[in-house]
Amino acid sequence: MEWPELLDDMQRRLDGVGAMLREGAAPPPPFAEPGPMPPLPPELAPRAEAILTATEAARRQVAEAHAALGAALRRAADGRPRRPAAYVDVRA
Repeated sequence: MEWPELLDDMQRRLDGVGAMLREGAAPPPPFAEPGPMPPLPPELAPRAEAILTATEAARRQVAEAHAALGAALRRAADGRPRRPAAYVDVRA
């Protein structure tokens, strides 16, 4: 794998995280390290830095969504008794 392909893959994954947060889409597959890579070409450094910045922002958004979900689950399980299920026998 070369740097352009790796950066394309990283951008696709970031787009997938965005779709997951915005639309409830399935999360992207886990990132697999590509193995030994040559040094990053200087002309790709701005793109790599932009992807790094976007990755850090996505990580914060995922952490915030995780915290919000945890808070919602705690509110839902606040100990109040729930109404028992009621079933009607329609054959009677």
